[in-house]
Amino acid sequence: MKRYLLAAALIALTGCTFKKDPQPAGGDAVSGVVRLSYSLTVLQNGFFDEADAVQTAARQCRQWGYTSAVRFGEPVQTCALYSGPLCMKETVTLEYQCGTQVNYPQTY
Repeated sequence: MKRYLLAAALIALTGCTFKKDPQPAGGDAVSGVVRLSYSLTVLQNGFFDEADAVQTAARQCRQWGYTSAVRFGEPVQTCALYSGPLCMKETVTLEYQCGTQVNYPQTY
């Protein structure tokens, strides 16, 4: 009976999408790479606001002396907690490259 209740609960959760706020999760000041991550639980779909994530990464970049951040690569998904063959908690990591804005003088 418990198996059926668990199966029903998992099916009910399928398709649920939640907004996530990626948080700083490391990086390297010398190479100017910021890593942001967020977690998803079993059968949970997540999305994030790219503009908010870029602002979070840019804030870290400014602390390191850079002026901007641009996301590169695809999100990396890693299982953080297994229960048998099922991933119960997944970590999604995004990478951003810090850079400087170059202001060229205007010529008329």
